[in-house]
Amino acid sequence: MTSPFESWPVTGKRESDIRLEWDRIASLRLAQISEGRDISYSCVLQPAILDLIQDKDRTTVLDVGCGVGVLTARLAATSHEVTGIDISCESIDLAKRHFSGMTNLRFLAMSVEEFAAHSSERFTLVTANMMLMTALDLDTALGAILRLMAPRGRFIFTVTHPCFFPGYWHYEQEGWFDYSREILIEAPFRISMDGRSDFVTTHIHRPLEQYFEAIARCGLAVLSVVEPRPQGEVPAEYLRNWRFPRFLGMVCSARPSGRL
Repeated sequence: MTSPFESWPVTGKRESDIRLEWDRIASLRLAQISEGRDISYSCVLQPAILDLIQDKDRTTVLDVGCGVGVLTARLAATSHEVTGIDISCESIDLAKRHFSGMTNLRFLAMSVEEFAAHSSERFTLVTANMMLMTALDLDTALGAILRLMAPRGRFIFTVTHPCFFPGYWHYEQEGWFDYSREILIEAPFRISMDGRSDFVTTHIHRPLEQYFEAIARCGLAVLSVVEPRPQGEVPAEYLRNWRFPRFLGMVCSARPSGRL
């Protein structure tokens, strides 16, 4: 099958490989988001996150996989203290420069596992927008997030929808794809309104049950599940390609007996 979005399975990826991919793309991502070219971000993912945090305690907020910090800054606008962390040093440098005027916001270049290992802080709200499907070890990442949550804290995340994203990205019919398996997939980084890219990034397909099983295994409980749809003024070209949900979101808490 010939795909308009070239994708291929890979093995042997390390965190340093993922970091380098996002270092290379950092400046492009800031431009795409700031200029409103990433419709999925501006009309689907950001509105979904902002809706989900409406009734949550935002005294101390941790944004995991914050990238260039645009969403982190939006969270800081309605929160007391916000920390953004990301493994991409280039992304964090851009975030620090771009949002230097916000006194309740800080950015740190490190993984969530590193942060959890060295920090005694606990956060009333943890967010992870499109980060978990780039985490090489899902259980380790979720375990670190749990350790960073305050006793009544909430964890809100979004990922590519395991059921429908393979069809949207046109690899569900490829011979190498098996929905039931965890698969690392490389592809040129593209957004709907900008079809060309000189950069390659890696995402990880995981079946839906793997997310739920990992969440339970790590001591978290799912409170709600959302399949966000476009909101606001959305270009007709984007909506024409929207048939099924592309993304999945969940709100989680720590199970009373599940804290590590």
